[in-house]
Amino acid sequence: MRFTSFASAIFHTSARVSIIAAAMLASVSAFAQETRSTILGTVKDQSGAIVAGATVDVTNTETNATTKLSTNSSGYFEAPYLLPGVYSITVTAQGFKRYVQQGYTLTVNSRQNIDVTLWDVPETNITSSNFGRVTTQWNTPRFIQFQLRYTF
Repeated sequence: MRFTSFASAIFHTSARVSIIAAAMLASVSAFAQETRSTILGTVKDQSGAIVAGATVDVTNTETNATTKLSTNSSGYFEAPYLLPGVYSITVTAQGFKRYVQQGYTLTVNSRQNIDVTLWDVPETNITSSNFGRVTTQWNTPRFIQFQLRYTF
């Protein structure tokens, strides 16, 4: 009988220790919550086509810390592990106008989805020049042509 009481006491003591240890671990994990955030999105052109290889700069406007990345083959980018704060996004790609947007506010453990649309940059070609006369023509991928004539 005495052995049964001793075994019972050991069992109850180890159960109490386990409960206390679990409570301590739970309180420690509450302090280890994730505080960083993520900005993610897709870059497309004005027709909706994916822009792969675009350069994306995510800058914390308070600290000037910049995260530089590129879009993948699906036009997707993700800037993880950002501290809460106000950010600006700059996207550049060959043949497109530069995209700049400011004022993205990240809170603790948030995910901000930003879809970016880039616009084509028209090519500039000098088609003819004479004394006092220059004709300039812009060609866009949609074959819209503009001509400017300067006379001096």
